[in-house]
Amino acid sequence: MAAWYLAGSLVQLRGQINGMFPNRSKASDGSIGDAAHSARESDHTPTDTGQVCAIDVTHDPAGPDGWWLATTLAAKRDPRLKYVISRDQFWDPQNGWQPYPRVNPGRTNKHDHHTHVSVWAGRIGDDAAPWDLGVSAGEGDGWLMGAKEDLTAEIRAMREQVSNKIDNSNVEQRRQIDQINQRLAAIEKKVGA
Repeated sequence: MAAWYLAGSLVQLRGQINGMFPNRSKASDGSIGDAAHSARESDHTPTDTGQVCAIDVTHDPAGPDGWWLATTLAAKRDPRLKYVISRDQFWDPQNGWQPYPRVNPGRTNKHDHHTHVSVWAGRIGDDAAPWDLGVSAGEGDGWLMGAKEDLTAEIRAMREQVSNKIDNSNVEQRRQIDQINQRLAAIEKKVGA
């Protein structure tokens, strides 16, 4: 077998992510698989030509948020993208999002600590054209883009939680709650929620 190398499109993607989030955690990053990956079908295992067609990108709430990355890649539908796994969800271009257990019932890794990105093997996987990660993906709350449905639900839950705890007679608490609500409204506006 040929010496392994990471597919060019994934080198490009990892470089873009590192450029957008230079201080990101890389604790769960990975490319070539271990012996456990080799024992089963995995895009972390090199092809006959040595091409490794998968990377794991660490979920980092400071950026990149794993769900943002997964949903952004899925929404852009880049033809190089074979599938994405994040937060116990699996996406491929044919079936869209589905629970990961349905796709892989024996799995033990829920992909909570990283997002798995697989590309197609061969020439298309080596296409190192830049990935479309959105215009504001590295600016302020821009990394939240792509998770619109989750954000909308989370914002509603936060507002409800805040409403249940507020003491309207406490002026300082009311001021803080108003600031939180303004920030939530700004995030909603950004993601079009």
